[in-house]
Amino acid sequence: MRFLLKNARKGMILLVVIGCLIFVSIIFASLINRVRHESSLTNRNSINEDLYQLALSIGRLTLKKLSREIENKNNDQKEINDAIFNGTSIKDKEYESIDYLDVITKLKERYPDLSSKVLLSVDFDPQGFQSTSAPSSPTGTSAGTAGPYTFPDLVQPPLERKGTITVKVTVTAKRNRKSCKLIKQFLVVRLLPGPYHKFTLYCSYGADLKQSDVNRLTQVADDGKISDNDPPLVLFNRPVDLSKQDFDFTNTAAFSLDPKMLVQSGWIYLGGDGQSKINSSNPDRFLILNVCSGEKTAGTIAQKYFGEAYHFFFDNSSNGWLGSQEWSQWIASAKPNLNGRMLMTFVDYGLYADMFTAKTSFNQRPIFSKALEIYKASSNPVFQGQVWDGGSALHLYGVPTALTPTLVFGQVKRRFMRTFAFYFADISKVYPIRWDMAGYWMGAVASQAFFDNELGPWLATKNSQMATQPLASDVNEVLNQVTFKNFGSNDTGSRSPIGPNFIQHESYMESLKNICSPGDPTKTLESILPNLTSNYPKDKIGKKDYQFGDDAQVQYKGRIDYLSNFPSNFLGPKVSYYIKESGSVAKIENPNTSNPSPQFKFLLDKKILVPDTNGTSLVMYLNQILRFDGDLEIDYPIHVQKGGIIIVDGKVTLNQPIHNLFLVDTSASDPDKFGLVTIIAKNGITINSKSFSDAMPNQVYPEVHAILICLNNGAGCIEVDGPVHIKGSVAIDRLDRPTGNNLLAKGGIIEWGFDPAEFAQGDPISQQCYYGFAMGPKDYEIVEED
Repeated sequence: MRFLLKNARKGMILLVVIGCLIFVSIIFASLINRVRHESSLTNRNSINEDLYQLALSIGRLTLKKLSREIENKNNDQKEINDAIFNGTSIKDKEYESIDYLDVITKLKERYPDLSSKVLLSVDFDPQGFQSTSAPSSPTGTSAGTAGPYTFPDLVQPPLERKGTITVKVTVTAKRNRKSCKLIKQFLVVRLLPGPYHKFTLYCSYGADLKQSDVNRLTQVADDGKISDNDPPLVLFNRPVDLSKQDFDFTNTAAFSLDPKMLVQSGWIYLGGDGQSKINSSNPDRFLILNVCSGEKTAGTIAQKYFGEAYHFFFDNSSNGWLGSQEWSQWIASAKPNLNGRMLMTFVDYGLYADMFTAKTSFNQRPIFSKALEIYKASSNPVFQGQVWDGGSALHLYGVPTALTPTLVFGQVKRRFMRTFAFYFADISKVYPIRWDMAGYWMGAVASQAFFDNELGPWLATKNSQMATQPLASDVNEVLNQVTFKNFGSNDTGSRSPIGPNFIQHESYMESLKNICSPGDPTKTLESILPNLTSNYPKDKIGKKDYQFGDDAQVQYKGRIDYLSNFPSNFLGPKVSYYIKESGSVAKIENPNTSNPSPQFKFLLDKKILVPDTNGTSLVMYLNQILRFDGDLEIDYPIHVQKGGIIIVDGKVTLNQPIHNLFLVDTSASDPDKFGLVTIIAKNGITINSKSFSDAMPNQVYPEVHAILICLNNGAGCIEVDGPVHIKGSVAIDRLDRPTGNNLLAKGGIIEWGFDPAEFAQGDPISQQCYYGFAMGPKDYEIVEED
């Protein structure tokens, strides 16, 4: 019995041990299985996380690459351009492969079978940038409340877009797949402030300048050199290399101008009502510019040669004197013996300080002083209060060494002196006909006083045969038929007066005929440039209210003076960031400053401004439109790599320059480095160029590379502390404010910052870098489980 009980106990213990072993084995197997599951799950989660991060990275890099392609207008990426500009969905082959992504090299080693595909889709805001309404006229305060395009007939830039981009990325590795959607808002905006960028100078009250302000140059020599303390304001209507002498104004071939070149250059508009009339019966009022004398040999800006000789008729054989067809034909018909031997010639002189004291070399009689006295003493109110002996400080076409003709819009006339002379072919000499009173010209018997006392003795000193019969008799007989009315009065019938006289009724555009055909003064501008004048007739562009047609150059169809009514919300919906710090001044300064302004810190954080490697300037990658609600001061040099537009509700002060190396470095080939910065300031722009520490190579004056716009109900102006060289363009209300510290008073250079070749007509995608691609600040991420 004991034996059986003992054996039963042993069996029970064995069962318990076996049961425990089985239970432990089950637990151990379960633990092993759990460990294996956790490892698999961890590995799967790791793969999923890797794939998600990879998909997200590919999506972001896709957007980055897309942004780059849009900025550069790369025509090779047609599918991308179609997607962004036409709203199509694509599976771009460029983005199917991830081999080019350095960031996933290690992942590819881990996942040899890694593959991806990218689907890019674009949705547009159907309203886009279109204005909800447009005023019929620029009058009243409501003109600035209708949206970004408050100008009538302003054409929408063809490539601007507003909407969202969705990038769906699917990646696969080891039978695992992860899909990710990345959604971003975007703006594609034109970085040119059209149509103002088309004008080298747009001045809404430019014709309303005082004669004493604009014709202020008094120390002008007959060779074109100016010794006034302040130089004139010279406009170059296309980029020029001031180190080269691009034009020789004594070379007729240099003036063979293509009308297309004139149209594609920068334009000039001087609007408003001038302070001078052409005659008492004409209601229009004009700005009259006294044309300066011109040098005969090419000079440079650094030598202060600013003459405008290219306005006049010069050739080497006649020293500027050209035949007057009407008078020369009359002389030949009156006395055939004088045909080809005695001609009537004339020359147009610019005004310079010593011209009114000049005397004849033969008898030391004054040539022009009487002419000036008579015009000054004229009872005609049109001529009273004028400045006759000062040269213009506003040079619209540049200088002889860098001639850049352009279209001049507005009521602008030019004043110069025309002097006639007798030209004797046998001795190749001219005798200028000076101004004198009627009694001296006529003498006791017809013109004997002039011939006997002046012209005859002069001829005798040059060639004895010229003063003897029968030539002397023939000359004298011809002169007997020239009355004082022919000499000095406008009432001459079929022949023009031959006394020295001021001409001030010609449109400034008429100088183009001199430039294009200096050897034939009888031609009209219409006959020389018919293709130009048919589209831009001088009698129409010479009005303050010129009406544009369907002009691809400006993308605007309204009146030119409407542009003076600058809208308060100009470009408003295109602004990427509105930087508001009420009551404060945004300062762009040394990036190492201990207490930067919040606005400056924002620009640094967004990488819009980046310190350069030398620690001497800030590099700008703007590529969008920003707006500040207060004032803006630039106290540190800026080098622009990618331009854009900055709108300032207050005042802008430049204590340091804005430079774009692409404008001065002809070897620069990266198109993304081009793009001028546009500064739009409501309350004025001040340029303190004397404090600039960053200088450009071979600069003549301190340089600022920017488009400057300040239009504010007739008060917008730019203040300077000395001559400055602006490469870009200027749009302002007033050239004559503030008094003494304006561009006209201090002088300098405005050089249009564009080459016409950079604007491909009819193909806006080829206009490299003139569009900016801005992404919204937030990413909308959607992860899709598969």
